[in-house]
Amino acid sequence: MADAEQTRAPRARRRTAQQLQRQEEVFLANVIEGKTVRQLAAQFKISQETVISDIRHEEKRRADENAARRDTDKARSTSFYEHVAAEALRLAAQADGIEVIGTESEDPNDRPPKLVSKQGLVRALDSAIKARERIDKLLGLDAPTKIDVAVQGLVEALTTIDPDAPLFPSDPEAAAPAPTE
Repeated sequence: MADAEQTRAPRARRRTAQQLQRQEEVFLANVIEGKTVRQLAAQFKISQETVISDIRHEEKRRADENAARRDTDKARSTSFYEHVAAEALRLAAQADGIEVIGTESEDPNDRPPKLVSKQGLVRALDSAIKARERIDKLLGLDAPTKIDVAVQGLVEALTTIDPDAPLFPSDPEAAAPAPTE
């Protein structure tokens, strides 16, 4: 029982409002004014260990706050670009001819049909693609994938190809050369 109590990590005490205020002031003086731990300890009349603790706690608090904000901003941006992509695809679907707006009555107040060109189709599809690319960037789906290719393995693979094999076979399974030993 005594061993279990000794192996537990000490609980962090909740900081008071005054301590949190000092923590922020210490952090800003360190980061913005470039003051050293020794200078901050003297200025705030606290130990150097407390200065280091204050800086670390404030860094963590700000990192946590920024992470939560990043997730919220990412969700909002993703929703916006999904709407942009959907609207662009809707416009692209309409951009293949004449879109009739209004009724077909003889009333002169009715708006005439609106001509939507093929150029509009291209612009709408381009907008949809760009919106999708932006979503992929926000979600980290566009990150490059590292491919580890050893030069020796590549050389060996290239030397096993039959020189008489077609360059672009119509059926890759049927035209794949058998590995040579």
